[in-house]
Order: sequence, then structure tokens, then C-alpha cells
Amino acid sequence: SSSTNLSGGQSSSSGGQQQDTMANAQNAAQQQLAYIQQLQLQQQMQAQKQRRLTNAAALDDIKAAALGSSPPGQKNGIVNGSNNAVKYGSNNSVSSKKSLNGKSRVGRSKSKTQLPSSSSVPVQQQLSRNGVGNKNNNHETSDTGPVLGCDNPDVRRYAPLIHPNNSHGMHLRACYTLSFGGLFGLPPIPTNEEYCARFDKSLEPHQLPKFDVAALQAARFAELAMGALVDSNCNIQTSMGSAGRSLLLALANASVLCLADCVEEQVHPSLMFDMARTYFFHAILRAQFDDMGRYFRYRRVCLRHLSQLDGVPGVETLMAAISFQDSLAYMIYNASEADLPNIDGSIPRVSAPYDVDGSRTTDAEKKYGISTLPSRVAASPVNQMWIQGTPPILINEAAPPKSRVLDALACTIRTSLDEAKSRQIKEQPQSSRGKIISRKRKFLSDADAEDKSVTEWAVNHHPDDLSCSSLLPEASNLLKKDEEESTPALPSIFGGHRLLVSALDVILNLDGEAEDFQMQKIFNILEGMIERPILLSQGGPTYHIFNNCAIFLAHIINKFHAGGLNDVFATAQFEVALNFYNGSRIVLEKHRSKLPHRLRCHEIPRPHLNASSGELVIDMSNTSLCNSRNCQACIAVGISPKEAAKRVSTNNDSNNWQKSDSEKEFDCNDHALLSILRRIISQEEMM
Repeated sequence: SSSTNLSGGQSSSSGGQQQDTMANAQNAAQQQLAYIQQLQLQQQMQAQKQRRLTNAAALDDIKAAALGSSPPGQKNGIVNGSNNAVKYGSNNSVSSKKSLNGKSRVGRSKSKTQLPSSSSVPVQQQLSRNGVGNKNNNHETSDTGPVLGCDNPDVRRYAPLIHPNNSHGMHLRACYTLSFGGLFGLPPIPTNEEYCARFDKSLEPHQLPKFDVAALQAARFAELAMGALVDSNCNIQTSMGSAGRSLLLALANASVLCLADCVEEQVHPSLMFDMARTYFFHAILRAQFDDMGRYFRYRRVCLRHLSQLDGVPGVETLMAAISFQDSLAYMIYNASEADLPNIDGSIPRVSAPYDVDGSRTTDAEKKYGISTLPSRVAASPVNQMWIQGTPPILINEAAPPKSRVLDALACTIRTSLDEAKSRQIKEQPQSSRGKIISRKRKFLSDADAEDKSVTEWAVNHHPDDLSCSSLLPEASNLLKKDEEESTPALPSIFGGHRLLVSALDVILNLDGEAEDFQMQKIFNILEGMIERPILLSQGGPTYHIFNNCAIFLAHIINKFHAGGLNDVFATAQFEVALNFYNGSRIVLEKHRSKLPHRLRCHEIPRPHLNASSGELVIDMSNTSLCNSRNCQACIAVGISPKEAAKRVSTNNDSNNWQKSDSEKEFDCNDHALLSILRRIISQEEMM
């Protein structure tokens, strides 16, 4: 028994030793694993630190090469800056200039253009913490990881749409290109990779500063919002956002949030043009939301950017787009500057950023007495609310031909309105508040005019060059020249410019053509509009011009019916004209229903098919009138000013609606952005 007990004790002792050995081995393995993990973590942190130092040095080199001796506080082009074109690369620089009071612009930003301050945390940890590194979120990515920009949830929700390969985003960009983009001809917004390629030094998208990425995101969201403005299906509720939010509002709001995220920081000067374009897009969006006050504010912020971009490709194109869009505002307010909202207290007027006395002056500038430099056009006192007077882009032979055409069309529209007003002894224009204000003209003839507009004075001094009979043929020649010089030489696929030139020619009837020729021109114009209704959304007064062509066709139909349909040919012409009228009426009225009342042109009345010989087929005596005087002259020849004012007032009495929660949220974010801009500009003006 003793031997048995001894053997049992030995076995239990050996079992305990085995357990201790296994425990020690397990502890040693855990310690070794922890040591290895610690080494790996240290190596990762060292590599991350080295990469941050390398990126920071590269960004400092890029900044120093691009900015040169530029003031470090120059912010997004809001202050008046350099006269040099913004170049890319280490051998170019933007020279430092002084303000008008002789004081250098000194920046107030505490942080220079660099990676975000949170870069001490590994990038992948930032992505996982912010929830943007998941595979379900199709953010724009590079070879080394996602690109960070504005981190607001409302921005992240719609960020997949700005990815180049997103099908919904491609659809919205196509809508923009077929309307605004085709007419304006602005250069494309660069991708992050294209933006990195602008610099001499090697730079990857994931190395871009957060605020530069936010600025690019703001431009892309604004472009998508413009596409959503064209596509009526995007103005409905969407499952991507909160209930009741339209995709249009959501994209515009995302762009505003991105702007607010980068506006107080110093983005790269090469992004100034994209920032200016973004503010111009927001001006158009605000006009479509019936907020002309913010249209003029965003427009002026855009001009403050353009005042620093002389020589930058695309600036003349954007200036011509502003001129054409301003012609719509010119019509809405009937060229009455007294009715314009006062925005000088919130966004001061643009001042000349530098002295150009030693710059080269062209023969056209000497002839018309103006400068065609974008900085001088933006800072001109007469252009602070809308571009007027001599068309600066048209007389600039270095500008793209289609941009010159757009500026010529804008001048033609302004001139036609001035002529419509000058033919009236009394007028009753509508103010910005929707009230009718009676005002007596100060002159009975054009020779005695004391309150002429700037455009009137320019046309009177240069009638052979700036009259409507000269501008439209000049626009046609420029379009022909552009088509011949294109490679390969092909007719314009877009065709929006030619339709506008033809439509204005019909409305003004400068050649005094017979009704048969006029009617055939109207058929061609309305056929192009019916085939491509998206052209109605291409910006400016395009819709008003096409709408008035339909009104002219209504007058021709009434004359056909009054003259009697005595032969087969006359009956056939009458039926064809009536078919074109009915088709265009459907398209125009659908577009009209989407616009705020302030932007609506005349109502297109239904035809009375059973009208007797003494009745009008299309009775326009009770239709609501457009605010613009030149449009009223198309529909109501001989109508008294009192009656016209009554019908315009009736059209605007129903302009009352309640804003949705999404619109109120967008207004709050929009107001916050404008408040930031007002504060920054005010501080810069005091320096």
C-alpha cells in the first residue's frame, strides 16, 4: 500500500508539473505575441509619422512654389488679390499686391494649408471612426485610400453621387451638360487626380488638404444640383434623405455645407475659379427658389473671386455666363435699379484689386472706353448688380467665340427692353416686393432722355456696332466661325446658341420679313424646342424667348383665321401652325408650372377650335402677363399701362406658399454661409 501511495503521489506531482509547464508556455506565447504586436504598432506609427512629415514637406514646397510671396491670409479669392494668372507648378507664382489703401492684406487664419490637425491619428482609424471607410459608402477613393473632405452627415449621405462612376451622378451631370453646360461652355470640374496632376511635385489624392477636397466637393455638388434643377423628377421626395427632402435641395445643401467647411481656411489659389463657379451656380439656384436677394449676393461673391483671375483659362467664359444670366434679372426688374435689393451692407461692392495703368490696351478698349480684363469688368461700378453697357466679352477678340455670342445675346436682350421702355410715356414696373409702383418717365423722346440706362448710352454712341440689327448678325458669324475652326469641322451638336439667335431675330423682326418666312422660322424654333425640352432650362431668359415665339405664332394663327381659309393651301398652313402651337404649349406650360411666379412668362392660352369667323382662335386678352416690358410688347400690342399692371399684379397675387422643413433647413445653412462670408469680407475691408 505504501508503494501504491508513493506511485500515486508521484503521478499527481508529475501532473501538476505538466500543468505548470503548459501554463508557463502559454504565458510565454502570449507575451511573445504582445511583444510582436507592440513592435508592429511601433513600426506602423513610425511609418505613419514619416509619411506625414514627407507629405507636409511636399505640401509646403507646393504652397511655396504656387503662392510665392502671396499673403498667407488670402482666403478663397474673397479678398482682392493678385493680377497674375494662377499658374501651376514650382516655377510660377502669384505675386503679392497691396489693397487700395496701401496696406498689405494680412491673413488671420491660424492654420496654413496642410493636412487636418487630426492627422496625428492614423488615417484608417479616422475612416473607421467617421464611418466613411465602409465598403457600402462609395466615396471617391485613390489608390492609397479614401479622400477626406467635408465630414457632415448630410454630405456623406450624398457623397456617392459625386463619384465619376455613379450612374445617378452621371445622369445628373448629363442633364447639366445638355442644358446649362452646353450653353455656358464652362470647363469641367477637375477630379482629385486631375487636381493633383496640376503640380510639378508628385502628389496623391489622399495627401490633399481637407479644405481643398471640400472645395472640390462643393463644386461637384453644385453641378449635380444644377442637373437636378433641370430634371423635374429630382424635385420629389427621395429615399436617400429625410422625408420631404428633394434631391435638388439635398445636393444644394451639401454644396453649401462643403463651402462653409472650407471658406474660412486657405485653399489653393488654383481652386479660385472653381469656387467662383460654385457661387455662380448657387446664385442661379437661389433665383430658381425665388430668392433674388441671395442671387445678387452669391453673384457678387463670385465677382470678388473673378477680380483676381486675369488670364486664367475659363474666366471670360464664366463672365459671359454671368452676363447672360444677368439679362434675365434685367428683364425681371425692368432695368430699374431703384427696385433692386440693397446688398451693399452684407456683401460690399468689388473694388479694383490692383493698378492696370501700365497694362496693354487693345483697339476695342480704346474705341469703347472700357477694359476687357475680368478684374476690371468685375470691379466696374455699373456691373455690381448686373453686367450692362458695352458687352465686354463680345469686344474681346481673345475670348472664346461662343462666350462672345452669349454676351452679344445678353446685350441684345437688354437693348430690346430699353427700347420697349423708351416707347412708353408712363410705366408701372414691378418692384422686388411684388408691388406695382407708378413712375413717370422723365423724357418724351429719346433725345431728351435723362435717365437712360448704361446700355442705352452705349448703343446710342455706337449704333453701328451695338444695335440689335448689328449684334445678331455678329453672333451668327461667330457661331459659323467656331464651327469652321472646330476639329473636326462639324455642325454644333448642342444647337442652343443658334436657336436663341433665330428666336431673337423672329421676335425683333429686324429684316421686316413677310409672315410666311417668319412662320417658317417659328416652326423650326418650336420644333427644336419640342424635340429637346431640356433647352428651356439652359439658363438666362431662354424660356421667355421661346415662349414669345409661341405667342407670335398665336398672332399668325389668328390672322389666318380672320382672313378666311378659302383654299387648301391656307387650310393646310393653318392646321400645321395649330399643331405646332399645341405641341409647344404643352411643353412651355409644363416648364412654366415649375417656376416661381416672378420668373414666369406669359400664360399660353388654349385655342378655341370651334371659333366662328368673327372670333379669335387664341384669345390672349385675359392671359396673365410677364413682368418684363419687352415680353409684354409681344403679347399685348397697344395695351394700356394700367391694364398691363393689373394683369401682372394678378399673376403675382397667388405667389404665396409655405416652405417645407427641408427648405427651411437649407435656408438656415445658406444664411450661415453668407454670414461667414460677410464677416470675412468685412474684416478684409477693414485691413
